Amino acid sequence: MKQLFVLVLAFATHLTFASSNPFLSASVDRSIAINLAQWNGKELTLKIKNLKGNLVHSELIHNTRANAVYNLSKLESGDYVMIIEDATVISSQIIHLGTGINTDPYASQIFKPSVQVKGNFVYVNTLLLGKSAKVAIYDNDGSELHLEQSNEAVTYGKIFDISKLGSGNLVITTSGESFSYPIKKS
Repeated sequence: MKQLFVLVLAFATHLTFASSNPFLSASVDRSIAINLAQWNGKELTLKIKNLKGNLVHSELIHNTRANAVYNLSKLESGDYVMIIEDATVISSQIIHLGTGINTDPYASQIFKPSVQVKGNFVYVNTLLLGKSAKVAIYDNDGSELHLEQSNEAVTYGKIFDISKLGSGNLVITTSGESFSYPIKKS
């Protein structure tokens, strides 16, 4: 049992530090290099937002697992957030544009929940890495049927009985991101 605890603790510690792993590095002039090898997905969504949250650029990119270089010279000087998303994780890192380019040394990661419906049950699992989550279930009319707030934890996992619900939506909110999943008994 002690060996299992050490293994789980080592895995959780690795994941926590992985969340500070930068994926951007300054290149020449006002260009940025993105290390695509950090993502497993074949298709990635790249977004650039200003610090007000306005979307400045968005595109779908094919993951070559190599570095991709983007010229940001057409953007005004200021601070931006570059977001890379695949099917399982959303990573973001701040960029400072002036006459040159600087990147914050840390990137944040939000792991997307895994949600499966099997018969009368909904299985929910997600990595929180010390963050909290709000989980809500709504019927098709938008009425809230269940709401709970998890404390800061490494993981969240729960099985919900939906035998009295025909169909609806499960919404999980963590780190300012909401993930909505339609639920219907299979």
